[in-house]
Amino acid sequence: PSGAGKSSLVNALAGAVMMPTQAIRRVDGKGRHTTTWRALVPIPGGGAVIDTPGVRAVGLLDGVIGLDRAFADIAGLSEGCRYADCGHDGEPACAVREALNTGELSTRRWESWRRLQGEVAHESRRREARLAAERRGGWRSARRRAARPPAPGGY
Repeated sequence: PSGAGKSSLVNALAGAVMMPTQAIRRVDGKGRHTTTWRALVPIPGGGAVIDTPGVRAVGLLDGVIGLDRAFADIAGLSEGCRYADCGHDGEPACAVREALNTGELSTRRWESWRRLQGEVAHESRRREARLAAERRGGWRSARRRAARPPAPGGY
């Protein structure tokens, strides 16, 4: 991740300052994003290391489809639930809960799916809020433009 110390490690391996770094933040003790380009750095004694910029953020695009593909087993089990909108949290005749109880579905895999489901839901809410704000802002600016008197000589 960004600010993890990749450039500091490259500098230590190279035995010289090859890549710029910054001091860690006093507030939280974390590193700061510094590298903005890729660099192939030769290492004394042979070899080289590639220093790359860190990833600042990762989003889940088409998360529902991707989750259903990555967790096809859970998606398939869900089809066996009594209720189409089963939340798998204690509803009667839940095929997913049954698979957890019998060991057909591992708890670790289930927890990974739940965590990713939460991230997809969070990203969906953020996207909807942003789109709603854009629509509101767009409407307001359209109203402002309509309320403005025309420019001299204009319509």
